[in-house]
Amino acid sequence: MNSTSAYDQTKSRRDTLSALRNEARSADVKDDARFQMMIGACRYVLEMSDQEIGDALHVSRPTVSRWINAKNIPHPVMRKPIFAWIGNQAARKLRILEDDEGRSLGGSTETVYNGAMVARARKK
Repeated sequence: MNSTSAYDQTKSRRDTLSALRNEARSADVKDDARFQMMIGACRYVLEMSDQEIGDALHVSRPTVSRWINAKNIPHPVMRKPIFAWIGNQAARKLRILEDDEGRSLGGSTETVYNGAMVARARKK
């Protein structure tokens, strides 16, 4: 694999994470189809299993599966914190990706540790 294709893959991943973060921030909680799409996107964009999503949201793996398959969808009032969680997860993964890019370029970096951002200068 050449460096251009690696760069393109990283850029594509960054763009996808940014789009998910922005979509989660502006999503209409009353839109059932949007909720279904956003939960499904967690599996692919955030690279999480149904079990991991369920654990994070304090619901069972089958519940997440039912949400994705539109067999059961939570009340709109409960969707707002779920969308916020999705947006936060996308933002966190985006920061990690950008941190990794910064390291490869030799610049200053930020590290995510237990949800807290810790700024540090890269040793030269």
